[in-house]
Amino acid sequence: SYLPMIGLIMAFQNYIPRRGIFGSEWVGFQNFEYLLKSSIASRLIFNSIFLNVLFTVFGTIVSLLLGLFLFEIGSKLFVKISQTVLVFPYFASWPLVGVLLSALISSENGMITKFIESAFSVTLNFYAMPELWRGILTFVNVWKVSGLSAVVYYAILIGVDREIYEAAEMDGAGKFRTMWSI
Repeated sequence: SYLPMIGLIMAFQNYIPRRGIFGSEWVGFQNFEYLLKSSIASRLIFNSIFLNVLFTVFGTIVSLLLGLFLFEIGSKLFVKISQTVLVFPYFASWPLVGVLLSALISSENGMITKFIESAFSVTLNFYAMPELWRGILTFVNVWKVSGLSAVVYYAILIGVDREIYEAAEMDGAGKFRTMWSI
């Protein structure tokens, strides 16, 4: 597990592939200085932080809602099938997710692009519209990781003592209040 970390040395080198990792010139923090002094450094840092906040907020909300929905479903068979379907994207690699996304939004033959073109007679090029990418990236990240988190939340809800739910009903709490409070 630690062997691939040798590649981290390249961040501190003027890496030349012909010379390899151990033959390239050592430059220390010069590469980091170059990055931080560039005109796009602040935008890169902002986008990284902002996207991670979006991923965390929307991922948590979607995961909690999916976990609650799984908990409220009465059919055990449907819950088991749903768990399998929800967890599957987590095990797909990011390159595979990128290929799937490309198949959906490609300007030449993407499924979503072709649907919009046929339904509204508008040709969209998602790759040329940077204002959409925060939403696209957030959606894809939430789709990929929220299923596993939802199953974890569902498992936590199953572990809650049934007497607490009965006490909430006795106190007059409705379904929504019970879900919110417990």
